[in-house]
Amino acid sequence: MNLKHFYYRGYFDGRIKLAQPKKDSPERKKNEEVNEKAFRLKNTQLTSTEHISPFSPARFQKIGVIQELRLKVQNPGLLPGIGYPHEVGYPGEFKLGFGFDHVSGLPVLPGSSVKGVLRSVFPQVKFDPEKPMRWTKNPDELQRAKANYILSLLERLPLQIPADMKADQGMLLAHAVELAIFCGRDVSDFFAEGEKKWPLRPMSKHDVCLDALPVKFAKNHLGEDQLLGRDALTPHGDNPLKNPIPLPFLKVMPGVEFGFWFRLHDTKIGESLTITADHKRRIFGEILCTVGAGAKTNVGYGQFEAEEARDRLKKSADQRMAQSANVGSITMSFPTQPASPATVKMTKLPFTKSLQRSKVIGEVVSAAGENPVRFKIINVEGFEDERAVKVPDSLLPKFKITTLFNLTVTESRPEKNILHVKIEDFIPRT
Repeated sequence: MNLKHFYYRGYFDGRIKLAQPKKDSPERKKNEEVNEKAFRLKNTQLTSTEHISPFSPARFQKIGVIQELRLKVQNPGLLPGIGYPHEVGYPGEFKLGFGFDHVSGLPVLPGSSVKGVLRSVFPQVKFDPEKPMRWTKNPDELQRAKANYILSLLERLPLQIPADMKADQGMLLAHAVELAIFCGRDVSDFFAEGEKKWPLRPMSKHDVCLDALPVKFAKNHLGEDQLLGRDALTPHGDNPLKNPIPLPFLKVMPGVEFGFWFRLHDTKIGESLTITADHKRRIFGEILCTVGAGAKTNVGYGQFEAEEARDRLKKSADQRMAQSANVGSITMSFPTQPASPATVKMTKLPFTKSLQRSKVIGEVVSAAGENPVRFKIINVEGFEDERAVKVPDSLLPKFKITTLFNLTVTESRPEKNILHVKIEDFIPRT
């Protein structure tokens, strides 16, 4: 059974009565009851896997060398293509659209959508098409934060990023990686002096994102295969005490494994820096597992997790999370008195014990995109007694945002009046 044909055509055939009499008439009520029973049956057919099978990646063999990612959908599920028109306004029907592959009929994340998700974490600065290294508009704070994120991913491969690279050079490097992957630019002369052209590579050397399709179904508590399931919205409108009317919709079930396929090529940046096709595949896996895909990702839908470690970037205790102006370099500043940024005096923090591998819980106090990132210490493992003496609350900066993070310190060094801390994990607390 082709699910796309059934959902958008067969779903409204048969006993469904699309033409309705006037509202509140007996015939109208009877037709709605008939439709609701018919939709209930069709919904059961739609969520059954009796006549469908997962996609076989063997079909890509004729394309050539293809890089593959296997990512599992996390709870509560995945919602591709819900913006497509579908409902006709009758009780019992699924209310939102859904994205299906035209040929196989399986749920699909189009290659263009996958590419858009991946590029969304890159700076996307405006540049002169004739001279791509020249920006037509200076990057804002968000774009700089995205560039720092991309540089941190490159370091986790690990790639040897020059330690003395300045903030603008780091921004330009992230921009170059973006143009190489998504625009097919040749950035091999990135470190050369003088004006750089960054010409376009042949189309055969461009990186390509293919459609993502389910390659393995989930199992329910009875051991039966599951691909699609039912979920519901319960909007209250303006009245929070109103009894909501559930609006059912279709979703990909948690546990379904999706295959993401790419045709990637090595990217050479200067003489000593090469991002291989496998590097890109792992970067893409990290991005997809971080930001998700599909609709309603802000409330938990569309999240993925890799079953195999080779599909994610490896985290190591000695990884260099950042440099002088990059996100990941945590600088804790404690002003002794209110003053303008140019005249703030700092007090030294004379810690008597090593912070190596200590667990730190802090509260972020930097504005979004601000470098260096600042946070308020809530607790340092082994420093519970010292914290009250060495860092009194009167010296802590005021809040700007109050998200809690778990931090694991891997390296620290006191310098003048600021404590620089390198961390292994920077994870929101649950």
